[in-house]
Amino acid sequence: MTSVDINGKALVVQVPAVDEEVLSSPRLPLGGEERVELSAKGCLLARNGLFSPTSESVRALKEELFFRIGKLFREGWISGEPPLSWGLDSDGRLLWRGEPTDPRREVLQQVMEEEPGLGRLIHATLALGEQVRIAEERGAFQQEYGKAEDPRAVVAKYAYLFDERVVWEGTLTVGERSLSLSFRRAFSRG
Repeated sequence: MTSVDINGKALVVQVPAVDEEVLSSPRLPLGGEERVELSAKGCLLARNGLFSPTSESVRALKEELFFRIGKLFREGWISGEPPLSWGLDSDGRLLWRGEPTDPRREVLQQVMEEEPGLGRLIHATLALGEQVRIAEERGAFQQEYGKAEDPRAVVAKYAYLFDERVVWEGTLTVGERSLSLSFRRAFSRG
């Protein structure tokens, strides 16, 4: 976390932990040093090197993840069939969505202990993908609401956006030839 004082007002910039290898990867369009430029009024001018919740950022993370897990497939560490699958639990920890007895699970846990950046990359891909999905849903609501003859019907259609019990459950699935990221609405247990 970085804190900067601008004319007596504190600005806090929080960047999720992503390993150096991911940030310096030639496959990610992030380039250069990380910096945030602000105008005199505190308006954001540039986001070089920061992951913003955009489809392009999610696509770049998915490509990097597919390359890195694909390397495990190519080197014979694990098989990609059936595809591997992860999610996030309610505390934000990685959750294996495959069979509990799958021997690849132990191999992957060992790989992630030796290379913690891989686990962080999976986590970042899921978390950022979730943020993009939520933003897309909210954008669709705003557009429909703005054009609606019956705003109450639009609010009813998108009522889940206002329900604190609704959570998004993401699943990241990686096979030898593909990677997919999907989300579904669910109710939280809390």
